[in-house]
Amino acid sequence: MEKILNVHQKTIYKWDKWGVIPKPKRELISNYCYWTEENIPALKRIARLKYTDKELAEANNKREEAQGKADELSLFNKPSENGNVDCYGTNDIAALFNAIEEETKASIEYHLILFRRRGLSDEEIEIELKKRNLIKE
Repeated sequence: MEKILNVHQKTIYKWDKWGVIPKPKRELISNYCYWTEENIPALKRIARLKYTDKELAEANNKREEAQGKADELSLFNKPSENGNVDCYGTNDIAALFNAIEEETKASIEYHLILFRRRGLSDEEIEIELKKRNLIKE
């Protein structure tokens, strides 16, 4: 996979850990990870060093949509008729957690594209994502 994408193996592991690439499948006996043919375009899109303004805008729109969905389901964003904020939200906690997870993934992907356009190394990108609390130590 490293040869196809022209990136280091550790970079692929970081992207997998951050959740910005499709999850690999695993062989049952050896636990070796691999991606299928349908995953290759998504992997190549992330691995590119050059991104257009349109791609950056699309990633930002995806991030904003995910953020809006998470806000819609959150517990503290429901203004009542008198202007106060009522402390209620969704009864579907699983949907809320999924929305927050999607928001985080979209935000990581957006920042990954942004930082790669700026020419930051993988180590610098990891530091920046940690600063923004998008990934853990």
